[in-house]
Amino acid sequence: MSVQRAQFEITSSEFVEWIVFLNQEEVKRTKQDFYLTSIATEVRRSYVKYPKKVKMKDLFITYRKKFSVKEKANQAKAFFGALLRTSKGKKK
Repeated sequence: MSVQRAQFEITSSEFVEWIVFLNQEEVKRTKQDFYLTSIATEVRRSYVKYPKKVKMKDLFITYRKKFSVKEKANQAKAFFGALLRTSKGKKK
């Protein structure tokens, strides 16, 4: 989907809702995350002197700072504002 088409089909509030949803999904741990981390833990245990000290929780990927809904909304507003400024500059 092009940027112009997205601007016509998606409202700014819907866009903010999508950003919030995708950010929440990004930090959720799935079964695959647990499975792969357990494999990495066992591999790591085979290389260290004290394997019982290696814990699965230490190998989970940590995600960046969590933003509040208000911060995400401000980011979305800034994004849409930038899109509108660039689209206004491109007159055909």
